[in-house]
Amino acid sequence: MNKESARIEKMDVACVQTNKVLSIGVDGRDVERCKRALKEFGALAPPIVGIMPGGGRVVLNGECEFAALREMGAREMDAVAVDIQGEDGGAKIALLLASLKRSPAALCEGMLIQQAMDAGGTTQAQICAIIGKSAAWVSKRLALVTRLDPGVREFVGRQLLDPGSAQEIARLPTDMQYEFANNVVRDSLPKSTVEKLVSGFSVEECPDAVKRQIIEDPQGAAPRFMPKGPGRYIPACLNLQKLRTSGIGDQIAAVDITVSVVASSLNGLWPETATPYAKTLSRLLEDLAGVSGMIQNLVSPGKGKGVRHAD
Repeated sequence: MNKESARIEKMDVACVQTNKVLSIGVDGRDVERCKRALKEFGALAPPIVGIMPGGGRVVLNGECEFAALREMGAREMDAVAVDIQGEDGGAKIALLLASLKRSPAALCEGMLIQQAMDAGGTTQAQICAIIGKSAAWVSKRLALVTRLDPGVREFVGRQLLDPGSAQEIARLPTDMQYEFANNVVRDSLPKSTVEKLVSGFSVEECPDAVKRQIIEDPQGAAPRFMPKGPGRYIPACLNLQKLRTSGIGDQIAAVDITVSVVASSLNGLWPETATPYAKTLSRLLEDLAGVSGMIQNLVSPGKGKGVRHAD
């Protein structure tokens, strides 16, 4: 960008296009903060607007400030005008400007990179040179875009899903991403919950039934992912509160399934491998012995007399 190509101009707000990619990282709270700052201090950081070869104008930086001015009903604004040379010029400049300050999300960076490359004439190596990042960094940002289901990207573009949540969803199998994202949007789940659900899904030991619930009913699955409880480790796939309030039939079925899974895992386990779990296994042995007596008394009355509870 030559020095002569940038200048301050008065622009008609209605004639400037919003930047769809940059607007992804702008929410209502950001715009409200900008509006308060504009009312109190004026335009301290005017938007940077690209002037297309055909005369069109699009925001290259300062999308939040531009949105605030538009909501405030401003007809004119001061802006830094930048002449854009070539179809990919605007995308490259927007990417460069985004790299010079905190970017809203890695997914937005990936979308800007792809936009610059799709415009034609810009290689990945040139992108690295423009923003001063390594090839590995650029590849990771592009991967976020390329491995994300197009429908999920559309949710982000329509601002129904925040970029941070989309980054987490990109870790799921592609064929499950859209259904999960659609349910996340439906339930208005925050990024912190999405992150826990995706992490739980990625655990190799997570049962298939739990994985299915994560995809189909993320809000219902969320309580399963609990931190450590006082004195005992509470696994991510166990919702004790729900289990306590369930009927006895559901509780018995849950224990039956859990014991089957544990038995399968213990089969062939070497004693030295089980050492870290020695205390828990000893407690489990005592609990099972007590429960065994109660069950025996229920299914074969008289053979397990005297056994009423397990301490």
